[in-house]
Amino acid sequence: MKLLILLLLGYFCWRALKNWVLSGSQTQENVSSAHRDAIDDIMVKDPVCGVYFPKRDGIGLTYKGEELYFCSQECKAKFAHTHNET
Repeated sequence: MKLLILLLLGYFCWRALKNWVLSGSQTQENVSSAHRDAIDDIMVKDPVCGVYFPKRDGIGLTYKGEELYFCSQECKAKFAHTHNET
């Protein structure tokens, strides 16, 4: 009976140790994959239509020293037309 209890205790200790060691490596793997999939772009707002979009997808225009981004060529053209009249 004592031998059976010792074997069961040893088995549970081995499993706990195994899970503890594996959980540390899985945590690092999850962090790495989360870091790899992280969004690395800034969202900007189109000054004409108000839509938010990733800056990398925007169409840039420098106006009075300020860098503006537009969601489409149409919005950029509307802005240019409106601000060239004044």
